[in-house]
Amino acid sequence: MEPRVTTARGCVRVRDACHVKVFGDRDTFAGWPFNNGFEQYGDGNDLVVSYSRYRCRVKTRPDGTEAFWTGPHPDTGRRRSLDGGRTWQREEPFPWTGAAGAGVAEAGQVRLTDAWNDRIVRTRPIDPRHRDHGLTTNAAEVGGVARSFVFTTHDRGRTWSGPSFIPMDGAAFSRNRPVWLARPDGVLLTFPTVSRAAGSEGRAFVYASYDGGVTWNFLSVLAQSDDYMLIMPTAVNLASGRILAAVRVQHPPHGLWTELYDSADGGRLWRFVGRLNDHGAPAQLLNLPDGRLAAIYGCRKPPFGIRARISEDAEGWRWGPELFLRDDGASEDLGYPRGAVLPDGTVCTAYYFHEKRHPKPADCDQFHWGTRSIFVTRFRP
Repeated sequence: MEPRVTTARGCVRVRDACHVKVFGDRDTFAGWPFNNGFEQYGDGNDLVVSYSRYRCRVKTRPDGTEAFWTGPHPDTGRRRSLDGGRTWQREEPFPWTGAAGAGVAEAGQVRLTDAWNDRIVRTRPIDPRHRDHGLTTNAAEVGGVARSFVFTTHDRGRTWSGPSFIPMDGAAFSRNRPVWLARPDGVLLTFPTVSRAAGSEGRAFVYASYDGGVTWNFLSVLAQSDDYMLIMPTAVNLASGRILAAVRVQHPPHGLWTELYDSADGGRLWRFVGRLNDHGAPAQLLNLPDGRLAAIYGCRKPPFGIRARISEDAEGWRWGPELFLRDDGASEDLGYPRGAVLPDGTVCTAYYFHEKRHPKPADCDQFHWGTRSIFVTRFRP
């Protein structure tokens, strides 16, 4: 039988969802945990969420409060929780910078441009089974080109070694997000988005590391299209041995949904499984303790909020009704979730959110204006 996704009708509001503000500041736009990372260590309750942070200049107008970005480049905020997402405290930033020029940006920081120029790999290999070890991937402008890189940690994200750069393999640019997966055989996979032939972002590639994250090799093309963007994958291992991936599909001007792809051979070949939803991406896939799967995504159509779906068959063929984790967003500018399953089966998902007490200016035609906050939602699927 051909793979498919069966959509159940109706939607369900999750009544026991608990929302916790991780970070919020009236003069700050904080956003995009999907692009910055969510780490889980130790017993599973040690969590770290990272996010972009822009400073805003605020002034009052007759239609409410208006906030403007004051600079073109954000920094990265990080918060750690030691109790499964109930409380959060400030964490030290990542120790690297993409800033150009000679010298040291700040004490202890790795300048990515310098690391690219000297071509010395300083990344220490990780054991993905070790609960203190971890890996993050991202991208920065290095040598005038967007390049993807990798850092690793042996102490729960407190110190990092790296970078290793992911090969370009003929692409004009490579933009990875902090998404990686350990196959059962120990091979590490990551999923950068690279340029299409026309030069725009839009193809999802797979790279593999056979030495614990130190070096990376091209493995396969997960998804590509000449008609629309296929970007920002996440992936999980299934009990059957397959890998299931969720890919953001962006069809201009307003189409935005999630498609599912799977691989039966460790990520070498991929096939289209089906469409997860009408609207909403990127999506985070999670394995639940009872064998089910969860997919969590932001919805940028009214009512604005964070939604989820559960696959009862453990394989991603059939999905239950859409779950409303929250639907109280002030605008479409929200989402980009990342999360984890805690030892007791609770799902903790982080995302950025536009609260209604911070209105969007009436004359603003861009998403990213004004105060945005980082939240987590804890719920039991």
